[in-house]
Parts: sequence; structure tokens; C-alpha cells
Amino acid sequence: MQKFKHTASKYAVVSALALFIMIFLWFFFNWSYVNFKGDILFNYSNKDKLTEFFTDNFYGTRACCFVFPLPFAFAINYLLYDEKVFYICRIKNRMQYITQCVLNIIAFSFICAFFHEAVSIICSYRLFGGELINELHIIKYCSLNFITIFLYFVRVGGVFLLIRLFTNKKIAPYILFAVYVLEFYLSNFFGWLPVNDANIIENLIFENNMSAVIFAIIREISFAIIIIIFSYFKFQKKDILNNEKK
Repeated sequence: MQKFKHTASKYAVVSALALFIMIFLWFFFNWSYVNFKGDILFNYSNKDKLTEFFTDNFYGTRACCFVFPLPFAFAINYLLYDEKVFYICRIKNRMQYITQCVLNIIAFSFICAFFHEAVSIICSYRLFGGELINELHIIKYCSLNFITIFLYFVRVGGVFLLIRLFTNKKIAPYILFAVYVLEFYLSNFFGWLPVNDANIIENLIFENNMSAVIFAIIREISFAIIIIIFSYFKFQKKDILNNEKK
């Protein structure tokens, strides 16, 4: 019971911070739209403006590579138990420890994805008005985008867990950040990189290509599964005692 309360208090802290960060980032990325509300409302048929709003800002690859990974990694660090010998020895096996890590990553990914889409829908309603939002089916598209952004966070968490197993919890967040900065620049040359799957809003609004959405979801799931399986094998062979002495 005490362990449950401790875990619940941790989730309360990181959830509150996640909500605050999502609200702050939405206004940070879209401040020009808030200042010039009339301009975008009177030119809403301009697809370039709408594309910029739904891809280059809160939904863009820049946010997915430069903004979200680092605070997400710090939150996961806070949620996960350290790889201490006394703790690992108390559980059934090493696989159970990784399973707990994966479940925490999935749970917090769900929270982040939910806040991401909820903040976007509520704030967009205030900015654009309900008529335009309904006309563009934004709520439906954000619901679908929730799936891909959730899988994006799961993949980020999986990559972070793997990096943490190879290094340690102190430097792992910064290595993760470097990995996603590199992925951002490589995505300009390799369109198949998974970071491009995190945002499907543009595809849905202007092309309504459900096959591309399904492919993105399958690819994200595949990447996440591969990374998690690799983490299981890595932790099975990790020398915890030697690592703790260091």
C-alpha cells in the first residue's frame, strides 16, 4: 500500500508538470497566432497558414526532436526505480524489472499524449472558433493523432531505457536529446525515419490518406517492440553489481 501511494504521488507530480509544459509550449509555439487571431481567421482558407499551424509548431518535428525528449526523459528517470542490487534481488527476476520500466513508460506516454491532444483541441477552439474546428474535423484527426503521438512517446521512452542500460541515469537524458537532434537533421535526407510519423495531422487534413496513417502506426509499433525486446536482452546480461560499485 505504501509503495502504491509513493508511485501515485510520483505520477501526480509528473502529470501536473506534463500538463503545465504542454500548455506553456502550445502558447510558446503559437503566440503569433494568438496575437494575430483576426488575420488567421479571415484567411483560414489559406492552406499554407493551416499547414504551418498544424506541422511547424506544436505538432512539428522540431518539437518532437528538440523539445519533448529531454523533459520526458527526466520524468521517466523520476518514475523508474534505480538498478540497485538490493531492489533487483527482491523481485522475481530481471525481466520483471524491465517489465515495470516498460509499463511506467507506457503509462506516462499515454498521459503525455492525452495532454498533448487535449491542450491542442481546447486552445485551438479558443483561437479558431468551433465552426472552423468542426469544418476541418480537427477533433477526429487529433484523436487519430493521439495514437501516433502516444507511440512516439513510447518509442522515446524505449530508446531512453536502452541508453540508460548502456550508460547511467545521469547522462542518459542528454544522450537521448543528442540522438533526436541527430534524427531531426537526418530526417531531411531520409524521409523514412520514424520521427516523421509523430504528426499525421497534415496528412489527414489535406490528403485524408488513411493507408499512410495505418502504415505510420504499424511502423511506430514495430520500432517500439524492437527497442523494448533489445532492452530485455541487454538487462539480462548487465553486470549490476559491478555497475553499482562504479
